[in-house]
Amino acid sequence: MKRWLATGFIAAYLAVLGYGVGCHALSYEVGRHPLMYFVVWDMFCGWATYSMRSHVIAEGESGKYYELTPAPWGEFEPWGPAGRHNFDPFNNHMGRVAANALKHTQHEPIARVFVIEECWPKRYELPAEVWKLRYGDEPQTPNRYYHRLAELTPDGQYQRRYPSWLVAQHARSVRANPRLELEAARCRPIVLSDARNSDTPSAGSREIPPFLSAPSAN
Repeated sequence: MKRWLATGFIAAYLAVLGYGVGCHALSYEVGRHPLMYFVVWDMFCGWATYSMRSHVIAEGESGKYYELTPAPWGEFEPWGPAGRHNFDPFNNHMGRVAANALKHTQHEPIARVFVIEECWPKRYELPAEVWKLRYGDEPQTPNRYYHRLAELTPDGQYQRRYPSWLVAQHARSVRANPRLELEAARCRPIVLSDARNSDTPSAGSREIPPFLSAPSAN
């Protein structure tokens, strides 16, 4: 009986492990349930060397910009100092965040809403004493990078999406290598599309200035 139980346990363990490896290899429902974390073979779990925060910015019809995150009534921080909206890596719910903040605040008519990604190297988050031991007198002042992730309507509907800052930097590094650029061009499939429906921003599109103010709560 014990032998049958041991054999059954080993078989079940290997079956679950094989299922997880298959899901990871095929990118099939790897985030369907929190328990998938224990069976999907992902050694680094998406860890990056950059810290990232998301900012939701609304542009009024007058050209004035409003910071919608954190909302005027405060921020819910479920894990650590980051607000809840920062735990949406694919920006699937930023429209709801923006629409909720605009619904419960007083402001001028809104023309557009932007999701801006802020990034900086994680090494600058070391405690001061550890930083001094490792880097000496080097200033502990990180360079912060800002990148547009999405454009939305005032009611929270997505109009355009853009790749993350890390993905954009990877693409830029490939384009900076003539050999990789030539190989990518040679292997690129031909796809016919209507240029009028392209999501590429026009050359005359304006840059997003720093957010200037926050709408007042009702």
